[in-house]
Amino acid sequence: MLAVTTADDDDRLIARLSARATDNPDVTIHVALRYREGRAHAVVELSGPPAPDLDAWADDLQVPGDALSCYRVSEALRWDRPGAALPAGGGVSFICFVRRAAGMDPDKFERHWTEMHRPLAIKHHEGMLRYVQNVVREQLAPVDGPAVDGIAELVFANEDIDAGLFPTEESRRIIGEDVDRFLSESRAGLYRLLA
Repeated sequence: MLAVTTADDDDRLIARLSARATDNPDVTIHVALRYREGRAHAVVELSGPPAPDLDAWADDLQVPGDALSCYRVSEALRWDRPGAALPAGGGVSFICFVRRAAGMDPDKFERHWTEMHRPLAIKHHEGMLRYVQNVVREQLAPVDGPAVDGIAELVFANEDIDAGLFPTEESRRIIGEDVDRFLSESRAGLYRLLA
């Protein structure tokens, strides 16, 4: 997965991302609905080896190399809510870059995320249409950047995700308590699928 963070004009970046996606059918691009400091402007999913040529991506997108973060991930889960169809265009993705709790080793983090948190998320995020867990296996760039252990993608029908994310205060409490057990931090944003 590739995260693009730049001060460039969103429309120009989107045009360059669209051109890059047209050239490669194995690319899925999510563009930020609202950019906030420290959040990625775009998240790019690339299928299969080899690792992306980051210099070529930076040149094509006309961004400095340090605007790109790249992670080799393995998809631990792709779950679609039974009976629920994604809207035309794919809906809105709430993408979270997460870091495991201090003192928790990577294997314990992965087990907790996939075995303990997954059923809670599916039960309590009632408006979630799709849930994808990507375990980061290697941080390719920047090698000395802030560590990321997982990238979660929660898909909703539209950008009004509050009711679907936490339909009740009990849901908010249960998810919050579990998150406190295995995560130290997360950076999240709302994205739309680039058609």
